[in-house]
Amino acid sequence: MTSQHVVLVTGASGDIGRETVRILLEELGASVVATDIVLGAALDGHQKKYPGRLEVVIGDIVDPTISEKSVALAVQKFGKLTGVCLNAGVFGPGYPIDDAPVDKWEQAFRINVLSHLHTLKYALPELRKTKGRITSTTSAAGAEALFKRWGFYGVSKAAVGFLVKQVALEERENGVTAIGISPGLCDTQMVAGLLKGNQDGWGEKEAAKYHDFVSKIELTSPTVAGNAYAQAVTKADPGLSGLLVEYDDPRLPIAEHLKRKSAAVDYTKASAEAGK
Repeated sequence: MTSQHVVLVTGASGDIGRETVRILLEELGASVVATDIVLGAALDGHQKKYPGRLEVVIGDIVDPTISEKSVALAVQKFGKLTGVCLNAGVFGPGYPIDDAPVDKWEQAFRINVLSHLHTLKYALPELRKTKGRITSTTSAAGAEALFKRWGFYGVSKAAVGFLVKQVALEERENGVTAIGISPGLCDTQMVAGLLKGNQDGWGEKEAAKYHDFVSKIELTSPTVAGNAYAQAVTKADPGLSGLLVEYDDPRLPIAEHLKRKSAAVDYTKASAEAGK
């Protein structure tokens, strides 16, 4: 029996990606094509548990043939494509602007932004047929400069946010919905790396200030963030197309108990106060 929803998830073996895949399969009955550069234990487990509804494509998402293969596989195996979660991304080089390694920016930009263009090129013709939905992983860092050395990450996420708006504008008449969703400060390996000072160009001093910032904020779990993407890519109101929202925005189709307990975070204020 063909699933109502057929979703392509990029960056599927990371913390948020694997939870998005799990919720799509386990709770929403969707069929999924998942892609990432590595399989990972969780994604491997999903594949064994749902052999008829999960297809995995292993490869570097900056290679356009990976997106082409993934979309073709969705149509071949499941007959259609109804949604795409553009979740692939990295923190990238964490250097001050006057010492920014351009080659590293270019390499990481291909992952965070240009890979989305490859996926959209092949996915949009199929999404037009189903009046499908696209979610992109955005960030508060793409709206405001929050920390020194976050130039690359902020610029790349700003580009992703603009891409959401541009796709929404161009595809409105085709019935395709595009939404940017920020997972908030999520308990992921990327955040753990920043706290330990393990990111490229990011040292103990930066890690200490970031630790002070993180200690004052309620972390989002990957499960809660993944739920937002899974629910939105299958059920979001088309009227939200072109918007950039937080994971627990009341307009998203998520359960009340999954929303944050505390007030929304003023990231600009919190980052300015960190380390004082």
